Amino acid sequence: MFGITDSTNNRMQIMSPTMKSADLDKDLLLDTMTANFHSALDVRYAIANNIFWVAYIEPLKELNIIPIENAISQVYNAHITFGPTFYSTPLVFNTGRKKTTRNKKYKKKLCQNFNP
Repeated sequence: MFGITDSTNNRMQIMSPTMKSADLDKDLLLDTMTANFHSALDVRYAIANNIFWVAYIEPLKELNIIPIENAISQVYNAHITFGPTFYSTPLVFNTGRKKTTRNKKYKKKLCQNFNP
């Protein structure tokens, strides 16, 4: 997990590399985009530099310790639940998204050492 701040532009990112983006199949990519709407909440799944990331991005000046702890927790949870549930917190906005178990193979890839 990484934390990056940019005081000049008032931005902060907490992010975790998840896997190489080339390892994503079409169905998994669609599931992550759906999760961005329903269950990822304040974090987002994203692709940058051929890496698939979990990222939390917020203004820097307005933050205090509680939101930072929450951001770290959400990035961690979204990373470890990537594939089976895609949850960053127990709160989920459910609008008919089907639960899937087909992505369990990606959980195994996450447990391996990630080295982009």
